[in-house]
Amino acid sequence: MPHEDASPLEAAELRCGLVFDLIYRPMRTRLLRLAERRGIATLSGVDMFVAQGVAQWELWTGEKAPVRAMRAEVTAALAREESQSRARRSAT
Repeated sequence: MPHEDASPLEAAELRCGLVFDLIYRPMRTRLLRLAERRGIATLSGVDMFVAQGVAQWELWTGEKAPVRAMRAEVTAALAREESQSRARRSAT
């Protein structure tokens, strides 16, 4: 995950009601953490990733997507990946 702790904006530049960061690795980017500390609502790339999967599921199957299950699986998989990445970094 290159530039993992980088942000395109500094905290003082965040003067808005919502920050949407399309990045989903890591799930909580520095930009989102800065916004949350300022009390700004946030959406992460996970939200976009799941929404894309939901749209594809419904288009391909014609059935309502299991949104909660999809979100839970995506979140769990990314959390595992982040944990493994941290473990690899600390081992070096």
